[in-house]
Amino acid sequence: MLTDATESKRRDFRVTDAAAVFEQFVAKERQRRQNSDDPITDLEMFNRATELVLRYLKNRQAEIKS
Repeated sequence: MLTDATESKRRDFRVTDAAAVFEQFVAKERQRRQNSDDPITDLEMFNRATELVLRYLKNRQAEIKS
């Protein structure tokens, strides 16, 4: 059984990872937007990044459970 401190560190790590995934996606989309004739809006970019982070967190949760 995990201690509260260990679980807290895992949760913090997942949040940090999720933030990094979000930031990477946004940076790539901004670069793509500059090189594209059909750029996406900020809201579309935010929605896509949020969906990506949610998928990432679900995958990480599944890894931790197994």
